Amino acid sequence: MSFLKDSMFIIGTIIFVLYMMGLIYMINWGHKSHNKNKE
Repeated sequence: MSFLKDSMFIIGTIIFVLYMMGLIYMINWGHKSHNKNKE
């Protein structure tokens, strides 16, 4: 039972980290493309 709990926690953490990385990447990409359009 504890193994299932640990694996679920690890999977949740990995998904959260990937989501945050994707969010930061999209924000940075949006800023770059926005700056290019301004010029």
